[in-house]
Amino acid sequence: MKKTFLKIFLFAVLALSLFSCKKKETIVYSGAVRLYTSLSGEEVQNLKSEFENKYKGILFDYFYGDSEKIMEMLNEEMELGQIEADVIFMGTFADMDDLKADEMIKPYESNATKKIKKEYKDADSFYVGVNVPFDRLIPIALVNNSLNETNGKYLIDFIIDKYSE
Repeated sequence: MKKTFLKIFLFAVLALSLFSCKKKETIVYSGAVRLYTSLSGEEVQNLKSEFENKYKGILFDYFYGDSEKIMEMLNEEMELGQIEADVIFMGTFADMDDLKADEMIKPYESNATKKIKKEYKDADSFYVGVNVPFDRLIPIALVNNSLNETNGKYLIDFIIDKYSE
């Protein structure tokens, strides 16, 4: 009887110890994200490095150009049926209003976007303005039909947090 009780007791202790060991949950990031931006080459390289360091597993690609060049590219891609960017971080509020009217961007709201001052936001949450070095306000938006929407959202929140520090 004592042996049976001891066996049951040891089995119970072993079972409890196995179930009580919690594994540390880690988020595994994967895929890619593409940014169209008018940031300087050096600034976007720093952004790429910092983003890839924080979100290991997500490849960060970007296209750099002035607003006019990016708008041309977006219009060409729209005509072909798929915009290659996941996030657009360039231009002016008027540019973003044009993209919104053409249904190239979509609403996105998060804790990060809620931190932006009201006057730097589109009323429908299509874009927000981010203060970058040299006191420039650049709007950022999530592309409609983004290929990597989740990673695009990570990137928008990362950029807002980076420049809000």
